[in-house]
Amino acid sequence: MSAFLSSFHSSNVLNATAEYGMGGQISAKGDVYSYGVLLLEMFTGHCPTDQKFEDGLSLHKHVATMFPHAMADILDPSMLQNDLDGGENSEMMQRCVVPMVNLGLLCSMASPRDRLGMEQVSTAILDIKRAFLELHIGGK
Repeated sequence: MSAFLSSFHSSNVLNATAEYGMGGQISAKGDVYSYGVLLLEMFTGHCPTDQKFEDGLSLHKHVATMFPHAMADILDPSMLQNDLDGGENSEMMQRCVVPMVNLGLLCSMASPRDRLGMEQVSTAILDIKRAFLELHIGGK
C-alpha cells in the first residue's frame, strides 16, 4: 500500500486532503476536483504546491485570471510548440487546448456544488476528442 501511495503526485494527495480534511465526504465531486487540478498541472506545467502560489494565489486562480485571453502565459512553453505553432488563434488551440483548460477550471472549482458532474466531464472530453480527430484525420 505504501508503494502505491508514494507513486501519487503530492498535489493529488493535498487536493484530496484539503477537501476531505474539512469534513467533506468522499465523493465523485472530489474526484472531479482532483481531475481538474491534474488537467491544470498538465497544461501549465505548474504544481499547486509551487512557491509562486502563496498569499491566497492558487493554481486555479492563476489560470482563471488569465483565461482565455492570455493562453500563451498560462500554458507550459512546451505546449506552444509543434501542432500549436499557429499561436493562440490556431485551430488546435481554440478547439482543443482552450476547452481542455476550461474543463480543468470547471472541475477544480472550490465548491463541490460549482463543479461539473462526471457525465458532463465525459461529454466534454468526447467533444474535444472529436474536434481533435477532425483536425488530424478528417473526423474518422
